[in-house]
Amino acid sequence: MISLDYEGYVDDQPSDDLSESGAVIQVGAGNLFNAAFERGLMGLKLGETYNLNVTFAEDDADPDVAGKTITFSVEVNAKFNDAYAKKMSKNKYPNVKAYYTYAKAKEEKENREGIGDTVPENRHIKTRNVRIRSLPK
Repeated sequence: MISLDYEGYVDDQPSDDLSESGAVIQVGAGNLFNAAFERGLMGLKLGETYNLNVTFAEDDADPDVAGKTITFSVEVNAKFNDAYAKKMSKNKYPNVKAYYTYAKAKEEKENREGIGDTVPENRHIKTRNVRIRSLPK
């Protein structure tokens, strides 16, 4: 696991929707928003800034990125280990496994709560590794 900051640029403009500071990612888990982005993270060194060019599928659910190549500016802040997990969570999570369980549950909750804001009723979407329990009526 690593902690990183990234900023995505759509049509050479920074995008808040494709940017995050202090993101904790389990590289190689296959659960990121784009497999090419995840592959680009492999082997990056701490403290260095990298530019990753990621091409999104033509049929991506987000029309702002569908079919486009997005440039991400990425900086790895820390390799995530038990000591870092404990420090970052202010002793709430004693190790990486506990922190990852919390972070995964939080992300799933945010995805469930946010889906009603982004998917119109009766719209069919193509999903990857997503379980939708219900759609808003």
